[in-house]
Amino acid sequence: MSNILKILVIEDSEDDYELLLREIRKGGSMTEAERVETVEDLEKSLTERWDLVISDNRLPRLNAPTALSVTRSRNENVPFFIVSGTIGEEAAVEAMRAGANDYILKGNLKRLIPAIERELKEAHNRLRRRAIEQKLAKSQKMYQFLSGSIEDAFIALNKDLKIIHWNGAVKKGI
Repeated sequence: MSNILKILVIEDSEDDYELLLREIRKGGSMTEAERVETVEDLEKSLTERWDLVISDNRLPRLNAPTALSVTRSRNENVPFFIVSGTIGEEAAVEAMRAGANDYILKGNLKRLIPAIERELKEAHNRLRRRAIEQKLAKSQKMYQFLSGSIEDAFIALNKDLKIIHWNGAVKKGI
């Protein structure tokens, strides 16, 4: 990984927060991070842009499912990881179904860097795909408008000479 990663960490332990950041920095990334512990602080922090969100599973005043829900309501694309000392398989599966990108046990932090790299790439691909789909939709609307504006009959064929589109003037001439 490279560049500066903006990381929002939902964690009540300063030691665990520092441990996570050290692990990420070992992967070669510089980090800009913020730690929050409450829903109110999370909501305030989510007004900024983050590259990823990492949440402990259970904090005294917040839990990962709530943090995930709040995060997704503000940014559906940001990678969200649950890093926990203990998380049952059932809770982990439920978190993934709810939209968490991955869960990692604190005792197995060597999985963190590959998971972050994978999910940052996926997030980038989702944004790129969304931009391409928007351009395509705009192009299709323009094509429909232009073909509909032509007063003469207009028929579009594909490479196999099959009709793929015709305008209203063709219908009038039939």
